Amino acid sequence: CRANPLRDYSRLICPTFSLAVALSAAWKTNLRNLDRSRLLHPLLWLFLLALAARLIGLTYHSLWFDEVVSTVLAAKPAGEIWRSGLSFIQDKHPPLYYLMLHGWTRLFGGGDVSVRLLGVLIGALAVLPTYGIGRRLGGDRTGTIAALLLALNPFLIWYSQEARMFMPASTFLLVGLYGILHLFRANPAGRRPASPLRFT
Repeated sequence: CRANPLRDYSRLICPTFSLAVALSAAWKTNLRNLDRSRLLHPLLWLFLLALAARLIGLTYHSLWFDEVVSTVLAAKPAGEIWRSGLSFIQDKHPPLYYLMLHGWTRLFGGGDVSVRLLGVLIGALAVLPTYGIGRRLGGDRTGTIAALLLALNPFLIWYSQEARMFMPASTFLLVGLYGILHLFRANPAGRRPASPLRFT
């Protein structure tokens, strides 16, 4: 049985709109003093492009079996998710995604739109470490092109729209790779490496 998309969107948009109005009023003075170039940074538009690409057709089909499994596991108490996730008996995947989905659905509900939006958001955020990796390796232009390719990659868009852990795992992997690159760039040969806590 599919949830009502309009109802799901309204549950998410109304709190978001209220928060945006409050932040706008609180930061009105500071926003006037911001450098316009920061607001027009290509990374901001790449993130918005990636987000829009993942929102299109989000409810084209209803939840399939594996996504339903995600919602069932995420509906359990957090302690039980942690214990069963580390045992790898009920599911072969670690419990982090299910814990995240558990908190997400408690805030925004368990409709088709709600459970998929977590992956959409994390998938769109993947442009940030991708840009950083490309910028580290080849400069701003390389980072922008790499982030653009990730934003519009149809496979990554598809996996971002699933209520599964595959795209979140990819985003976290990219963040880890960027941290490793930053570690080696910040610590040339012969110098003592920085604390690992800085990159976890």
